[in-house]
Amino acid sequence: MNGSPVVNKTISKSIENAYEAFKKDQYDLTHLLASRKQTAEVTKTLTKYAGDFGVAQKRHLLNRVLVGYADRHMKDLDGLTLDQAIDLIFKQHDLGEPVNNYYHDFPPEAYLKKYEVPDVQPGEPFINKALSDKQKPGFPAEFAGPERGSALDSWHYHKIYSQPTSVEWRLFMFLHTLTPYKEDNVKIKSTYYSLKLTYEGAWRNYKEYIYDVTLSDKMLELLNLRYSRKEAPDENFAREVQELFTVGKRPFSKFTESDVKEAARLLVGWDYEEWPSLIGEGYVPKSKFNADNHDTGDKQFSKFYGNKIIKGRSGQEGKLELKEFIDMIFETDEAAIYLSRRLVQFFVYPILTTFTEENIIKPLAQILKKNNFNLAETLKVLLKSEYF
Repeated sequence: MNGSPVVNKTISKSIENAYEAFKKDQYDLTHLLASRKQTAEVTKTLTKYAGDFGVAQKRHLLNRVLVGYADRHMKDLDGLTLDQAIDLIFKQHDLGEPVNNYYHDFPPEAYLKKYEVPDVQPGEPFINKALSDKQKPGFPAEFAGPERGSALDSWHYHKIYSQPTSVEWRLFMFLHTLTPYKEDNVKIKSTYYSLKLTYEGAWRNYKEYIYDVTLSDKMLELLNLRYSRKEAPDENFAREVQELFTVGKRPFSKFTESDVKEAARLLVGWDYEEWPSLIGEGYVPKSKFNADNHDTGDKQFSKFYGNKIIKGRSGQEGKLELKEFIDMIFETDEAAIYLSRRLVQFFVYPILTTFTEENIIKPLAQILKKNNFNLAETLKVLLKSEYF
C-alpha cells in the first residue's frame, strides 16, 4: 500500500465518511444482539442420532461437509439412511493431475516461439514432464512457466467446483487452516505435491501427516526451517508446530518458551533438494538432512511434555530426533483435545461452552486417539451424533 500522506489522508477520509453514513442510517441492532443472547445452549451428546433423516437434516449435513451444495448432491442422498449417507460422503477419490488446457488462448506455435521448446499435448498431464534444459535463456528449467501455473490453478478450482458428494475438499480446507502452504505458480511441481499432501492428509494418521508436512519443501521454505542454523536456531516452525498444528496455545496448552527453543535446536539441519533436481521426469520433491548443521546436544522439554529429554544424535542419526519430537507431542492429552476442538469449531460451531468441552470435545479426543489420530474416522462419529 502506498504510504504517502495524501493517500493515507484520502483513506482516512473515506473511512470517516462511511462511518458517518452508517450513523445516519440509524440501524437498529437491538433485535440482532438480543437474538444472539437468547441462543439456547445445545446439551446433546455424541450419542448416535436416531431421529428423522429427511430433507432438512440432509441439507444441514451437506452444508457442513461440502464447499457449497447443489441439487445433484441432494439427489445423491435420495433414499439413503444416515449411515449410508456418511459412507458416501467419506468415499475417497483419486486427486489426479492437472492437464495442458492453456493452448486454448496460447497455441502451440506461440508457446514454441516464447520458450523455443514444445510442451505436452493439449489434455495431457505435465506435472512429471520436465521442460527441456535447452529452452530459451531467461526461462530456467526449474520454472514451468505461467501457462502451467494457470492450468494448475484452474484445475484445482474446477476440482472444488465439480466436487462429488464427498467431504474431501471441505477436509482439505480444514487442514489448510492448520497447516497452510504457500502456492507458487512458478515452481509447479512443488505446489502440486503440497496440494496433494494436504488433500490426502485427512484420510491418514495425523501424526504421520505432520511429520511429512514438516519435511515438505513448501513448509521448509514457508516457516524458515531450511534457513535455520545450529549457531542461531530459527524458532518460527518450532513455535507453529506446537501452537497451530498440534497442541494449541494457552489457556489449554502449557508448553513453554523453553520448549520452543529446544524444539528449534532439535529441528536444525533439515532442508530440501535444490530446484534443478526437482524437475526430472517422475521426480517427487523431497527433503534432505545436513548433519553438519545439526545441534547434537540433548534437548530438555518442560513438565507439559513430561520433562522428556530427547538425546542428541550425530551424523544421519540426528534426523531420528524429529520423529521422537512428534511422538512426544502426540503423547500429550492436549494434542487430541486440540484437534477435536478444531474439528468441532470448523464443522459445527465456533463458540464453545463448558458443556461442549466436557461432553463433546474430550470424548471425541478419546475417539481420535482410539482411531490412531485419523481425522476422517473421528469426524464420522461427530457427524452422526445428536449434537451435530
